[in-house]
Amino acid sequence: MDEVGMSQAELARRLGLAQPTIAKLVSGASQRTSHLHRIARELSTTPAYLIGETEDPSEGAVPLPTLETVLEQFGQVFVPLLDLSELVGGPSTTTTPRFEPFRRERIEPMIRGRFDQVFAFEIQGDVMEPTLRLGTLCLVDRAQDRIAMQDEIYVVAVEGMIAVKRIRAKPDGTFVLMADNRAVPDDQAETENLRVIGRLVWRADRL
Repeated sequence: MDEVGMSQAELARRLGLAQPTIAKLVSGASQRTSHLHRIARELSTTPAYLIGETEDPSEGAVPLPTLETVLEQFGQVFVPLLDLSELVGGPSTTTTPRFEPFRRERIEPMIRGRFDQVFAFEIQGDVMEPTLRLGTLCLVDRAQDRIAMQDEIYVVAVEGMIAVKRIRAKPDGTFVLMADNRAVPDDQAETENLRVIGRLVWRADRL
């Protein structure tokens, strides 16, 4: 207990035991298995170490599962929730990384690459209304970074600015960037000025 800076009284309080019971276990006068296992868990060690069978406090200990292991067991994957300005080197509006949980079976059929090529973001503004409203959560697949389907919604960078619009490739090699909001005029972009970040593959309005 000295190694973790915990007194017998504090350990007894945490376990709901009398301090004399802890004292007996520490002195070796008692080796009640149920108590030993509870104490070992509280002190992040093993019963074998507590009763002197080993000098290694971690020998035989079962490692705690990682977050990735837990997510895998429950069929979940955490997708980073980004501020789109970060994609072109802009400052983030959040101080800590944020993630959104998704079921693997839900998003796996939608993407072409790995899960680490997917990110989420929330719609800002009304350019894509009524399809994408303010606060709509969207999922983007970075692996789909070519305009392979006409009039689909893509996240693109045009001369350092991020846009979320439908993209139509023209025969002359230029692109039309179309908003679903009829009050917003279409934009044009040359091939050399357009960088496709990914295709929007899923959306859900916040409740």
